[in-house]
Amino acid sequence: MNTSTGEKIRYYRNQFGITQKELGEMTGMSGDLIRKYEANIRKPKLEKLKKISDALGVDFKVFLSAELKDFFANSFIEEQNSNHERIQLLHELRMLRKENKILKERLEKIKTLALL
Repeated sequence: MNTSTGEKIRYYRNQFGITQKELGEMTGMSGDLIRKYEANIRKPKLEKLKKISDALGVDFKVFLSAELKDFFANSFIEEQNSNHERIQLLHELRMLRKENKILKERLEKIKTLALL
């Protein structure tokens, strides 16, 4: 099953024929919070995920794998964005150095002309 954590919660909850409200009661959470997890509006913290897996009688690793996959995917995306930003900044720095060199050369020409 290659789905989000919320989809997995919904899948297993439906397999046992219990409502979101019932699962919420079994875990000490609200049915609305379970709904938000299932809709991927909110992501459950690991301790909440453990309560859900215990209530459903499902191995915690089933949910954890999706969480880890999401974490590493997000980390990779953040790293790529960060690298892209660094490359852009380096490019801007090179351009500024070139402009600075050109301005210095112009200044020297102006000084030379002013001395004539």
